[in-house]
Amino acid sequence: MKSTTKQDIGLAIKYFRKKVGFRQVDLAKRINPKSPTKNTISRIERGVSNYRIDYLFQIAEILKCDVLDFFDLRGKPSKIEQFEEAFEEFRKKIIEEIKSGNLV
Repeated sequence: MKSTTKQDIGLAIKYFRKKVGFRQVDLAKRINPKSPTKNTISRIERGVSNYRIDYLFQIAEILKCDVLDFFDLRGKPSKIEQFEEAFEEFRKKIIEEIKSGNLV
C-alpha cells in the first residue's frame, strides 16, 4: 500500500477546499480571522509546509470533511488530472477570446 505524502494531503485539502467553493484566502480567514494569509494554505496544498495534526483537524472541520479524508485518496484527482482540467479550462478561454476577436 502506498504511503500518504505531504503532497497527497495537500492535494486532498485543495480538493475539499474547491469542493466547498473556498479560495485559499477564504480558508485562511476561517482558520485565523485576525491574520489570514493564503500563503500558508498554498504551502500546505503544495506539500512544502510542516503543520501540526490539530491544524489538519481544524481544516477538516472548516471544510466539512473528516481528517481521514485527507489520507484516503481514492476518487480524488491526481496531479495529472488536475493539470488536464486546468489545461482544458485555459483552452476554452483561449477559444472564447479568439472567437470574440479579443485575442490578436
